[in-house]
Amino acid sequence: MRGFGVKVPLSELEKDAKIRKYNRMYYVKKRENLLRRKKERYKVDPAYRNRQIARSKMYHDKYVKPEHPGLAYKVKKIGEDSFFTISYLAQTLGYSQSYVRVLEKEGVIPQTIYTDSRKWRLYSKAQIELCVMAFREYVGDRWTKEECSEYLHKFWG
Repeated sequence: MRGFGVKVPLSELEKDAKIRKYNRMYYVKKRENLLRRKKERYKVDPAYRNRQIARSKMYHDKYVKPEHPGLAYKVKKIGEDSFFTISYLAQTLGYSQSYVRVLEKEGVIPQTIYTDSRKWRLYSKAQIELCVMAFREYVGDRWTKEECSEYLHKFWG
């Protein structure tokens, strides 16, 4: 028990939480000063400015602006190929992300083989177009869920 004069060592999680809280409070107190110093350094230090510009370009190259401004998603570029997150797939199909995961779990949508460093699902443009076509038929009552699943598994690649 803590208190009552007994000192119990903090666990690693508690230490980390304490450090994060301290860092948050430090930033809140010093925010204006830190931002001012960053802006000044950006103006006078060409090496710092070039690093910031390169970092910004790298982020932009990694996550390209969306093709459809109304949709909120990020594109992951790997070489020449573009891969899209589950949120893009869900928005293009008109479903929620959780429902797309349910469809994947039920086997209607085949599992994707592409993931990023965070283990997020990534879908190629061809896979997304295939899903859109299949679900257009399913929603239009021309196909059953099983026929939709069969079509996707046949041409998924």
